[in-house]
Amino acid sequence: KYAEMLASSQFCLIPPGVVGWSPRLSDSVFAGCIPVIIAHDTVLPFERQMDYSKFTIQLDSREVMKDPSIVETTLRGMTDEDKAELQREGLAMRNAFVYTDDFESSDSPYAYILRELAMKKEEMIAAGTWDVATDGESYN
Repeated sequence: KYAEMLASSQFCLIPPGVVGWSPRLSDSVFAGCIPVIIAHDTVLPFERQMDYSKFTIQLDSREVMKDPSIVETTLRGMTDEDKAELQREGLAMRNAFVYTDDFESSDSPYAYILRELAMKKEEMIAAGTWDVATDGESYN
């Protein structure tokens, strides 16, 4: 029933979760509805690699708490073309949110994780916090 409701919805609300976002984000992207992320200072999965503005609507939770009508006003103010583009872009991002046994695809979550780790390593090397001599290995 939950999956059917998402699939038949144009917008899916993503309220803040424990880490600022929740599994609802993955569910909504996979279902093809437009995620409406209501959060503040939230780090989204793979956000250094994805332009979330292309497939989500993001609203500041502090503003929504002050004036909940912002959600409706924002959604009603969108053109059909804007909604269609967000949905198209979201469907193109689906694979990044679904963990399967596909370890080879460049758009799988595993590939995103590996790229995130490589970026983190480069940042640590640049900051001088990566032990280049042992390539980060440490032994106790």
